[in-house]
This record gives sequence, C-alpha cells and structure tokens, in this order.
Amino acid sequence: MHVNPTGRFVIGGPVGDAGLTGRKIIVDTYGGMARHGGGAFSGKDPSKVDRSAAYATRWVAKNLVAAGAASRCEVQVA
Repeated sequence: MHVNPTGRFVIGGPVGDAGLTGRKIIVDTYGGMARHGGGAFSGKDPSKVDRSAAYATRWVAKNLVAAGAASRCEVQVA
C-alpha cells in the first residue's frame, strides 16, 4: 500500500530528503520568533520544498520589514 507516494527514491543519504543531522532546526528559523513545521534544512537538496519554500518566505518577510511595510512579519504558505 502506498499512501501519498513521491515516486522512485533515487537519491539517498544527505543529498536526499532526510537531511544530514536534523539539528539546528530552530536556529535556522529565527529561534522561537516564528512557527516551524519541524523539518530540518541541513544537508537537504535545495530542490526540497520544505527547504526552498522556507528560504523564499524568509526573503519575503525580510523585504517587507526592510521596505517599512511592517516592523515584524511572519509569512505562512500552504
């Protein structure tokens, strides 16, 4: 039985989906300032959406604050 299969698993290890260690999760996402889904970024391929989307939304939040549109910002995507 396959539930939400992601296709053939070709790339494994640190380059694959699991990440290298899973440490520094909260440090990578501004400490306790913003919510976090629990996935680690370290060691993941940049094509993994949990890593690339987190970096993209961080960029959006940073630029909204830098432009003066907000003093603090948290971006959520689904």
